Parts: sequence; structure tokens; C-alpha cells
Amino acid sequence: MPTPGIPPEVATPIEFSHRDFVSMSTDTPKLSPLEKIKDESNFLSGTIAEEIAQPTDHFDKSNIQLLKFHGTYQQDDRDARAAAKKEGGGKAYSMMVRLRIPGGRITSEQMLAQLDLCEELGNATMKITTRQTLQLHGVLKDDLRPTIKRINDVQLSTLAACGDVNRNIMCCPAKRADSIHAEMEKLTDELTVALAPQTPAYHELWLTDPETGEKSLEGGGPIVEPLYGPRYLPRKFKIGIALPDDNCIDIYTQDLGFLAVVRDGAIIGYNVLAGGGLGTTPSAKNTFPALAKRMAFVKPDQAIDVAQAVLKVQRDYGNREDR
Repeated sequence: MPTPGIPPEVATPIEFSHRDFVSMSTDTPKLSPLEKIKDESNFLSGTIAEEIAQPTDHFDKSNIQLLKFHGTYQQDDRDARAAAKKEGGGKAYSMMVRLRIPGGRITSEQMLAQLDLCEELGNATMKITTRQTLQLHGVLKDDLRPTIKRINDVQLSTLAACGDVNRNIMCCPAKRADSIHAEMEKLTDELTVALAPQTPAYHELWLTDPETGEKSLEGGGPIVEPLYGPRYLPRKFKIGIALPDDNCIDIYTQDLGFLAVVRDGAIIGYNVLAGGGLGTTPSAKNTFPALAKRMAFVKPDQAIDVAQAVLKVQRDYGNREDR
């Protein structure tokens, strides 16, 4: 029988308290090498600051992994590498910098600023990703700090655009002037803040003047990560918000989805979908794409707590032995 007051097509309502989501994991699994790097990183600081100051064109293996949490990947231009080898050189290193743009919403001024940035400090290449954000390519190691600083100067960020954390949250990017889309966009922004890493390492590395110590933006906080802990998640985590009649973000392919239930022109809650993903390794037969399954119906004011609870389950029980 349907629960009284809940439309029959929505999932079963969920009842919970914060006590239900205290970590219960006491096992000590054999960790993958990356887990050790995260554990010993002092909450994503590593030795990134020291390496930035060194006259080299690339980062070491440990910091390469940590830099992903800050929104950047180290890459090697294979075309340029061939030319460099002819002149006795080696790999042609550069950085890809990915932005975090919740719901794919960006102003014209912010977009123009990124176009200028990719030409001035990158290789004039900017890509639009499948998760509603932007990537700048060809940024040299010496230009990484000013690049991330300028991105933050226009009220954007690269924090958690990559790495084993909640990634950029997707929501229908079409401009709509109705209250339903406004509420979905509001939830996108609130989830982005609620699930963001709290380590001050990002601000200290990229938004602090290395000579004067003057911070260009207020931010950071205590070193302790109340949500992620020192090892963060076993893998990346992806969230989407959609409507039944507007699934442009493929909500069933997300780790966690909030499918809005609308009655009389208002969102009365969300069907929570969990377990979606498209990650497949062809050489690993035990990997496969999966569609998310409907888990529960939640009221709008429960959505953030539920998202944090699901993320904690992944944190505490996700596979940290085999990535």
C-alpha cells in the first residue's frame, strides 16, 4: 500500500537521524598505493608547495595524484615529445586545469575570462566537458598558480573538480525563469558547498601570496575533514539533479541522483537514485556500466543530509584495495 500523503509513483519515504550514519567500519583492508598517498598528504597538501618552487617542468608521482583534488592533471604532449626528443629532450609536460561549475551555470564575463586565460597561460585550447564544466589545456607548471588564482578571481573554482571526492554536480543547464528550476539550481549550489572538501590546503597553495603570505580570498578552515576524513573517498563520486520530463543530464548514470517530484507547480521532494556509473575497464571482466536504482523518496529539506549519508557509506565501505 502507498504511504499516506506520498504519491504512489515515488519511492518509500526515508526516515533517519545523524546517529544512523556514524562510521561503523572497523576493518583494516589492504590499501592501494594511492590510499597511502592520500593518508600521508596532510589533507591534500603533500609537498606541492615545495615542488612549485623548484625549477622543474613537472611534479612527482605522489603530488600528481594530490593535484587532481585541486582540479588539475599533469599531462604529456605526445606530439611535442617527438619534436623534443629530436633535440635531445624528454617528455613535454603541461597541466590540464578543470573548473567546478555547479549545474553548468556561468556568466558571460566568467566565460570570456576563461577564453582569455586559455590563450594567455594555456595553449589556446578550452574544452567543454560532459559534466557541464570547462577544461584549460597546455598550462605550464610555472603558470599553474596564476591560472588557478585568476579562475578564483572571477568567482569560480577548481577545488574538487577531479580526485576522489564529489565532482561537479550536474543539473539542467537551460535557462528557465520558473520556481521549479530555481529550486533545483539552489539545491545544486547547496550540495556543492555541503560536499566540498574543507582542507585549507587549496587556499594556502593557490590563493595565498607565497612571498607575503597574504590571502587573496577568505576560505579554508580546520585541517580535519569532517565529511571525508584523511583518505577521502575510494573513488570519484558523481551527483545529478533532474526532472522526469527533462533528463538531459542522464540521471541514471550518476552515483547519486535526485529526481524531482512536482505537484501543483512545486517540488514536494525527490526520488533518490543510487548506484549508477559508466566506468568500464575492457581488460577487467568484473567492471561494467550500471543504471542507478531508486532507493527512497525524501523531502527537499532532507536532500543534503541524505547525500552526505550516501557519501559516508561510500567512504566507509567502498573498495580501497582495487581501484
